Amino acid sequence: MFQTLFVGKLSGIRLYIHWTFWWLLLYVFLSQVGNGLNQTIGLLGFVLAVFGCVFLHELGHAFSGRWFGVQTQDITLMPIGGLARMGTPKTPMAELVIAACGPLVNVAIAMVIGLGFAIKSRFGEPLNLGKMGFVEQLFFANIGLVVFNLLPVYPMDGGRIARAVLKFFVPSEKAVYW
Repeated sequence: MFQTLFVGKLSGIRLYIHWTFWWLLLYVFLSQVGNGLNQTIGLLGFVLAVFGCVFLHELGHAFSGRWFGVQTQDITLMPIGGLARMGTPKTPMAELVIAACGPLVNVAIAMVIGLGFAIKSRFGEPLNLGKMGFVEQLFFANIGLVVFNLLPVYPMDGGRIARAVLKFFVPSEKAVYW
């Protein structure tokens, strides 16, 4: 009945939006529409911008995987984040790099935004955390994505990184078990 929406291909990777993602947007719309259409559209834009960053995060995994010969079947966006379905890396180093490249994309996004803050404050407009706008919120959302994804819990990126590091010292089966 409900289907995942195919939205296209990028560099040979199929891109999907899970059907439950629309429920998230509907929830945001319905919960905010009483506060005015401008605020509602602004919040929907912010949610879509955060998921744009999640999409770039998943592309970080996919393109680093390609460098190690690991193919990515597809990327699916869901209300809880994104999922890049990939093959299995052949070495612990490949697994480590592939797992780390997603959060590194969010670090890069935050650094670009932070550079913008630095340039802006250099010309007399200091950052005001008491009144954060769209870009400031996007900066902190990317920092949050990095921290959340680096939690050492499998299948999160932090858990994959921990497993890859363990594989340098113990057999693969034991690293997976630990």
